[in-house]
Amino acid sequence: MAAAILAVTVLVLAALNVAAAAYILGLSARRRVAVAASLPHNPADAGAAVSSDLSTYGTGSGKGSRPPALPGRWDGPLRLVASAASRGNPNSEHNGDAWICDNEAGLYAVLDGIGESGAESASRKAAVSIDRWIAQTRSKEGLEGGGSDDAEVEGHRLGLALDHAHAEIAALRRELTGKSTADFGCSVAAALRAGTTLVAGWLGDARIYRLRDGLLRLLTRDHSEAAMQERAGVIDEEEARRSPLSASLIGYLGAEGLNEPDTLTREMQPGDRFLLCSGGVGRALGNKRLRDLLDRNELPEEITERVVTEAANADPDDDMTAVLIEVTESLEELEALAAEVEFDAGY
Repeated sequence: MAAAILAVTVLVLAALNVAAAAYILGLSARRRVAVAASLPHNPADAGAAVSSDLSTYGTGSGKGSRPPALPGRWDGPLRLVASAASRGNPNSEHNGDAWICDNEAGLYAVLDGIGESGAESASRKAAVSIDRWIAQTRSKEGLEGGGSDDAEVEGHRLGLALDHAHAEIAALRRELTGKSTADFGCSVAAALRAGTTLVAGWLGDARIYRLRDGLLRLLTRDHSEAAMQERAGVIDEEEARRSPLSASLIGYLGAEGLNEPDTLTREMQPGDRFLLCSGGVGRALGNKRLRDLLDRNELPEEITERVVTEAANADPDDDMTAVLIEVTESLEELEALAAEVEFDAGY
């Protein structure tokens, strides 16, 4: 009797080990889903969402429409999986946000358009400008794919890309309106991979959050009057989030005068999730709800869809855009772990 029970126990444990191995391999395969190859390939086209096997780029357009959430992957010392989603204000003909989600280049950005008539033009112009600047400068330096692993080099590159986008939007604003002081431009939150380091830059109220070990941290500080009052101790974080001055920006791409983006570098760890989002997402959901959404056991494309949907439901008068970057072990380590589990099951 005891021998029979022992035999059954061994068989059950072996089956569980096989299931675990299948799950790990299945999860890896699922996250390597290639994005649609039938999408248009001209980012200058209105409403374009451009894709290759490992990268996506897009802008929102149309009344209440959004670009698809498109996953991507990069395997290096760490494994990055990223996805983007956006929802436009249903009361507007255009979505003033744009985004970049390019795993091959290690470039991610959210552009939050400003201005009643120029938001869409500004955000799209900035996205194209940043994307091209990164690609062209790397090409001139003989760098392929994701560029250098040197965080200082890539941080400098990203800063110059934002400066270049600022100049281009300012010129476009004057061209379209004839007024250098017109309310026209966009906030930006951008990140660039440099090996195992993420370098980031931002201007305006687009934000970058990091979820690590279940703790959510806002890495950026808004360039708004409400944020200035919070830093001065006049109001607290919750009051700043709800204040109408949170939308009163003191700096953004294309604004009159000198606008210096803030920058930071962060070492990435397996398990990290970085969220880049338009300012409306953070204001609509708050830190607690964002933490709950980012801490879900779901794929990045599922989480970004939840984030923008809930944010749009909470504040339907704003465009909502999010890019989520998930950091895991390298693909080689995941496959080695799966092989080890499979060996144990056979043993």
